[in-house]
Amino acid sequence: MSKASFERKVIGILYDFQKSRKVWGDLVSDGLTQANALVNVQLQQGYVDSAGYWPPALDQFLDLKNRFESKLQKKADALALDFETTFTKMSAQYSKMKLQTSQFEYLMEEATESFGEAYTYRDPFGTTCTLEQIWIQLEKVFSLYTQQIALNREILDQLVARNQHQQNSAFSVPSQPGGKSGIGGSDMVVM
Repeated sequence: MSKASFERKVIGILYDFQKSRKVWGDLVSDGLTQANALVNVQLQQGYVDSAGYWPPALDQFLDLKNRFESKLQKKADALALDFETTFTKMSAQYSKMKLQTSQFEYLMEEATESFGEAYTYRDPFGTTCTLEQIWIQLEKVFSLYTQQIALNREILDQLVARNQHQQNSAFSVPSQPGGKSGIGGSDMVVM
């Protein structure tokens, strides 16, 4: 392989990595917006469950409370699904960047074999830095993405678990003393 074709391959990989970083940034922005909206809905669900949230005059309109809680739960479910979809896209983008990083590493090894160590470790690639320095920076950036995807997975797991907990508690109403349920005073407990 000639140096010119090698340089085109390296530049192509770096250009693709740059585009991947842009897509990653957009996905992170979308994911943070979705996570924030989901947390806000979950907080609102907590307020709705509080006895002080509803004025006593609304006790006679149990259907209103149930419809509102159902609406919040549907919104939380939709946001959780959106966030999960965004995370799936981030995972695919992460895999793509991992492949690009591996391709760059392979090209570096190939450059060392074909053109010598000086070309890879001492001679500037273009006008600024060596292939080794580019590789080091590429690895640092990819390491940050690795940490970020692990953190996003943890956030997603916590938000989905909290959403499922909210969903499960929305369908069960604890009985009050005397066998009466918390809804309308009937003996039936909704599960």
